[in-house]
Amino acid sequence: MRKTTLILVSLLLAVCLTAYIAAEAHRGVDGSSGNSCNVILILEHRDAQGRLIERRVKTGDLLLENFGRLLLAFMKGGADYTDEKFKIKDINGNEQIPFYSSSPQKIRIHEDDSYIVLGNGTASAALENYQMANQIMEQQVGSIGVSVSGNKVNGTLSTTFTFDDSYTIKEIGLKTRIKKSSGGFYFFICRDDISSNPITVENGDTLTVTYIFMLN
Repeated sequence: MRKTTLILVSLLLAVCLTAYIAAEAHRGVDGSSGNSCNVILILEHRDAQGRLIERRVKTGDLLLENFGRLLLAFMKGGADYTDEKFKIKDINGNEQIPFYSSSPQKIRIHEDDSYIVLGNGTASAALENYQMANQIMEQQVGSIGVSVSGNKVNGTLSTTFTFDDSYTIKEIGLKTRIKKSSGGFYFFICRDDISSNPITVENGDTLTVTYIFMLN
């Protein structure tokens, strides 16, 4: 468990976090040439009887500025850097120092508090986004996996929503938490806008959302 957690944290800080669907199923968008990073969003919409209605595979507009700043802080050494360029914005828009540890405390990306979030806002995805335009619901990541094949590493986060009413999904995001001994804060690392082609779900439908972080 400890080894898996360390690998997941490394993935988050080097192209995300916490994260299946093997790379073989996505040869058209993988990093087969090496020295590359890809984030793939997969959406599988099924009706109440489990029949597949739609499956989408999407790239682009996913990683946020928070991710880049988190990566910078990680590369700089992780702790005690208070420069503006290392600060990230939490879900309330407040700036936070991700790994500040002037006093002894346990600080880490907390994989138990990672959530996939659905919304119906129509704001275009932007690098500086730190929250959803209009959040509808969220659900804790239910599946986290890491696979290594040669020099390629895939990290996957996935969860399935079951709906008890009708909703129109126009945006999807991924948030996690940096946990400290005295608390912590949530922040978004991914947000994608699908308002130009939203997904409408009905009572009893399910939507499985999967993020795949592909390195090298």
